[in-house]
Amino acid sequence: MCLFPSDAKRMLQQVLKAPNGASSGARVLVSNLDRAFKLAQLEPTLSGLRDPTTSRELKMVWQFTPDRNEQRSAQSLLITTMRAPNVPNMPAYTINGLSYQKRGKEMRPIFLARKDLDAALDAAAESFEGNKLPKAEVVVIDLLEYLLQLTDGISYDTAATEAEIAEIDFVAPSDSIEYRDEIRNSKPKLKAKIVPPEHRWH
Repeated sequence: MCLFPSDAKRMLQQVLKAPNGASSGARVLVSNLDRAFKLAQLEPTLSGLRDPTTSRELKMVWQFTPDRNEQRSAQSLLITTMRAPNVPNMPAYTINGLSYQKRGKEMRPIFLARKDLDAALDAAAESFEGNKLPKAEVVVIDLLEYLLQLTDGISYDTAATEAEIAEIDFVAPSDSIEYRDEIRNSKPKLKAKIVPPEHRWH
């Protein structure tokens, strides 16, 4: 499972180049973070395929695919903030003190892409004198570890965890949003059908 369309497209090409890949019907499907995380928590299941060497039946497991470019972006940010560059496989970013109104609620954004974090900082700076933000602390977090913490928190500290979840806004990568819209717009539009009213005799 990929957070970025470039990774999904690359993986699709690898599948299509494999034996019988062209006839496999493989394609990129759009999902959301909640569903993807639930799939990643499932136990391995039998795939119906066998290892050609050992004849052992293979299992299938859902996994997130790290994006190498995003890992490098997180690493450069960690270095500039003088933190040990222990880069998560799936980095995400939050800014201490940054929040915004969304549907009448105060939300704390967690960005899944570095470029969207930078764009948000630039947009926020426009409201300050000289287009310069006060010193903002950007924190790099491990996305999957954070999601697991929230999942565990629901079971032992439900009220506090639900309050935290209510104020979080996971900001999907803008590249993924654009690709989702591209897929939706490429689907053929169904023609409207006129259904005549059903007449009943009394």
